[in-house]
Amino acid sequence: MSGLPFLQFYPGDWVKDTRALSPEAKGAWIDILCALHFSPTRGQLALSMDGWARTIGQSPEKTRGCIDELRLLGTCDHTECNGVVTLISRRMLRESITKEQTRLRVAKLRDKKYAEDAVTGRKRNSNGQCNAPVRECNGEEAQKPISPETYIPPAPPAASEAKKPRPRNELCDALASACGCDPLQMTSSAARTCAVKAAEIKKASPDVTPDEMNRRAQCYRSKYREAALTPAALCGHWAEFGSNGYAPSDPYVLASDYRKAHAAQ
Repeated sequence: MSGLPFLQFYPGDWVKDTRALSPEAKGAWIDILCALHFSPTRGQLALSMDGWARTIGQSPEKTRGCIDELRLLGTCDHTECNGVVTLISRRMLRESITKEQTRLRVAKLRDKKYAEDAVTGRKRNSNGQCNAPVRECNGEEAQKPISPETYIPPAPPAASEAKKPRPRNELCDALASACGCDPLQMTSSAARTCAVKAAEIKKASPDVTPDEMNRRAQCYRSKYREAALTPAALCGHWAEFGSNGYAPSDPYVLASDYRKAHAAQ
């Protein structure tokens, strides 16, 4: 028997399941749902035809007609054997099975916790919370929980242990300066792109120096006057301005003074 004093009503399911039923069958079905709710197996009940007739307050003949209508339209599951008619509400039975499975799972977990407490010596209060046992350590004073008044926070790390700033990458700064950017004011994404391209250049030319970076930047500006000089552009044309490659016809111009010199031309 269900311990719930109420029956959950789903208007959508009711309209969908009973739209095609006659008024007599609809009235019989709500009485049957109430009987299934209080059944020992919630959602399922087996009675004789006379028993169902007394449940819905109709004659056995009308009761038979209502049950046949419910069976034919699939409103409920129906079995009949030796004059005993079993009616099943699919949703109600499914909810009952789920509830019972949840109850068994919680009980099993609770029994497991209490079994572990019996082995470890832990005790639980009335709220089910676990209190750690008081143990002695090598005959010394038993451990006691630390109160907020006696708690001493750990000391902050010493100045020598503070995180030191990462040393700057000389080639990355040289590449940024060659492209007309201030290495100290670059955004994180721009600095990350510049570092990646500087690493690619370093891999292609292991002996590259900041002066060589500036020289090839000047070669790029002299050959591609209308193109913007970026770390990616210089990296892509790096081999083009090697020792045996293109040589600029213009005098050498520092990267920091390029915009001024280009504007004067």
